[in-house]
Amino acid sequence: PKVLHDTLSQRLYIDNTQLPSPLINQIKRIAAFQNPEFYKKQAFRLSTAMTPRVIACAEDHKNHISLPRGCLDELKQLLDEYGINISLDDIRIEGKSVNVEFKGRLSDDQDKAAQSLLLHDTGVFVAPPGTGKTVLATYLIAARNCSTLILVHRQPLLEQWRAQLGLFLDLEQNKIGMIGGGKKKITGNIDVAMIQSVVRQDRVDNIADNYGQIIVDECHHLPAVSFERVLSEMRARYLVGLTATPRRRDGHQPIIHMQLGPVRYKIDAKSQAAKNTFHRRLVIKETD
Repeated sequence: PKVLHDTLSQRLYIDNTQLPSPLINQIKRIAAFQNPEFYKKQAFRLSTAMTPRVIACAEDHKNHISLPRGCLDELKQLLDEYGINISLDDIRIEGKSVNVEFKGRLSDDQDKAAQSLLLHDTGVFVAPPGTGKTVLATYLIAARNCSTLILVHRQPLLEQWRAQLGLFLDLEQNKIGMIGGGKKKITGNIDVAMIQSVVRQDRVDNIADNYGQIIVDECHHLPAVSFERVLSEMRARYLVGLTATPRRRDGHQPIIHMQLGPVRYKIDAKSQAAKNTFHRRLVIKETD
């Protein structure tokens, strides 16, 4: 077809009624990759009966194929090769306006990263610990000025995020919602949630449609099935991933980019260390 009608929601839905089978297979391969665990077991002559050779994140529906949202750029590239234009019906959620102001000042690297992320609706920011990924995220909340849900995977991170949001956005703690640690207080404006508290028995909490932006801290944990399920239910317009380690030991990092998009900005650990000019002193305390 000259034009392919697609729908962009929590996933990317592609009308396959006019597509030939070879092209459908190529589209599905955008959201698939070789499973390193399979080849590792094969090399050690272990059983691969329960380990898939290929991990596929595409889904078949009656008249559509659905891909994770981060695959949109690759889909456009593929269809361009065949001279097919995309007619995109965008039904993502913009979220409600949140009137907050960023009270900090970004470093040069943080500012460059922020500008790169603001150019796209999805993307991942990679930076070593201590470079202020949380500060950058609070800047994005103020810049986009839309309701935001921050997803974390541990209780200490939840508390840390609430403290940083209060500091850099000048918000009282009772105006920052939290889901997790036995508490569920939702403001619908700026909330922090533990992913484990949002998904229960393979079902995602119905808070998913309240936000225009989702920020995933430590997003290298995203390939876990339950975590990926949460992102697959979110219809927010903006998706941002933050991580210091984009590569996983099991080789499943392609799932991160399928869900959140490509790396938009990366700060190299060595160059960052060279910029840190403050003095360090090692204090050793002998114990028994």
